[in-house]
Amino acid sequence: MRRSPDVLQVIGKFPRTGKDGTTFIGLDPGLDGGMAAIFHMKDPKNLVHVIQVVPTLKKTVGKGTRVYNVEAMANWFVKFGHRRMLVILEKQQAMPKQGVSSMFSIGRGFGLWQGILAGMGLPYRIVHPKRWQKQVFDDSEGGTKERSVMVCQRFSPGIDLTATPRSYKPHSGMADALCMAIYGYQIWGGD
Repeated sequence: MRRSPDVLQVIGKFPRTGKDGTTFIGLDPGLDGGMAAIFHMKDPKNLVHVIQVVPTLKKTVGKGTRVYNVEAMANWFVKFGHRRMLVILEKQQAMPKQGVSSMFSIGRGFGLWQGILAGMGLPYRIVHPKRWQKQVFDDSEGGTKERSVMVCQRFSPGIDLTATPRSYKPHSGMADALCMAIYGYQIWGGD
């Protein structure tokens, strides 16, 4: 069964339980990134997650095919109501041999997310990918994208990480975002 972006799925038990009702949100800010949130519902033993790809629009002029849908990005936080939130935003940086337009796009997405979070007054932490990966990944083999998917599947067997009903491969941006939310929960969840 394919998941719609707004469907809540129960994640398994975590080693620590945050008792203050905080929603932990992970953001992979790229155009192919993802957004994920984990929080408690009525049963404090289970966590619920909401996960989806970063919303984009088809570009009508110029190079490239997509642009960020800034309104949808900001509206995504509204579904959590007045819950206390902590957002984990993945740090972005230029990589060697990366093109100028690619670097600009990465910086633009990162800046848009920071502006949205600051404008909405949401607390956030910028976390380097190596930092959250060291906390969340075990000693398993494979690349970081494969390991992100494995962590998500371990915490929620049967999780659907596909971006669309027609997709077959797990979406690495959604997996990374959920791993960042798990990281936030493990570090700041509190006992």
